[in-house]
Amino acid sequence: MDDIPYYGDFIRNMNDICQQSIVCIQIRSKNDVSVGTGIVVASGDRSCFVMTSSALTKARVGEARGVGTVEFFDGTIHRIDWNRVKDQKEVSFIHISDKMIHWEAVNFSNIEAVEGQRVFSYGYDSTSQRRYISGNLVSGTGIANNEDSQFVHGCSTGLNGHQGSAVFNETQQLVGMNISYTRSKGKDYIDPPKKSGPGGLVSALDLQTIKHMLQLFCNKSAGKSLQETLQDLQKCLRVMEG
Repeated sequence: MDDIPYYGDFIRNMNDICQQSIVCIQIRSKNDVSVGTGIVVASGDRSCFVMTSSALTKARVGEARGVGTVEFFDGTIHRIDWNRVKDQKEVSFIHISDKMIHWEAVNFSNIEAVEGQRVFSYGYDSTSQRRYISGNLVSGTGIANNEDSQFVHGCSTGLNGHQGSAVFNETQQLVGMNISYTRSKGKDYIDPPKKSGPGGLVSALDLQTIKHMLQLFCNKSAGKSLQETLQDLQKCLRVMEG
């Protein structure tokens, strides 16, 4: 993968901290290749759980799932076993256990993103398949979409690279996961430098929704806090590793 474009030392330092918990996901179907991002939400000694957008991993109508791979920041590639993928509405969870080494799980925030807060998207641009960070402001929170709660912000990882990309706050803590992109711009949108890619608003699942999806995946965590749920995922990995 190419080096990421960044806006100064802050973004460069952020990349050093966050890159181990972000992966590139590629799905090769009969006619094309889809590229998106995954987030390591729990990591054992030899396995991990990766969270991503189900829009990336679900097969298109009338088609079988293609060949999927997960690439870690050091270039290690693991093939996705579709029997180890569980879809929960907007989110898919991928269990990777193919002789992998220990990776850092993402550091979750305890506080939801708020309007006017600066956040940063970290993911893979689908056109160049490179790591990409962009920063902008949250322009709306608590947006209901069926059973999900979302927020919108102005930092995109490319026209089609938003699926599953991570949203961090300024202390490198995860506050959301991107699921959709629009070219429209909100009132708090800040135009980025010309070389940084397309401008527009991105919708992200907030922490409450991510917690709910994690608890559907690990149903023994129902009613627990986000941190307790993440601890249950770690315990699950230890049990599966024996």
